[in-house]
Amino acid sequence: MNLLSRIDRFNRRHPWSHNDFYGGWVADKVGSSGARRVLDIGCGTGNLIDRLRTRVDHVTGIEPDPATAHFAATRFSKAESVVIEQVRFDQFRSTGEWDAITLVASLHHLPLTETCAS
Repeated sequence: MNLLSRIDRFNRRHPWSHNDFYGGWVADKVGSSGARRVLDIGCGTGNLIDRLRTRVDHVTGIEPDPATAHFAATRFSKAESVVIEQVRFDQFRSTGEWDAITLVASLHHLPLTETCAS
């Protein structure tokens, strides 16, 4: 068995998520900042939102992928402090005010020049 096969086998047995690994740290920083209303851009299935909602008053997650947004919305359907919106990042419009905005592993999905220039 070659090295790449061994690494692949190890990774399948021990999956690791960068997002989940740092999620607690992000939630702690946002919570200790005094933020009460948080916008999570690219919320995915809501793992960070699940951590944030115990530390802040309200979390809105936006997710462009319909299936992923539906999963997150269903996951938090009974949580009054969580709102999930299925919307493309460039089409999101809100009159809400946010104390903190999180963007964990989302920036690389956006067109870099246009995103940074906006």
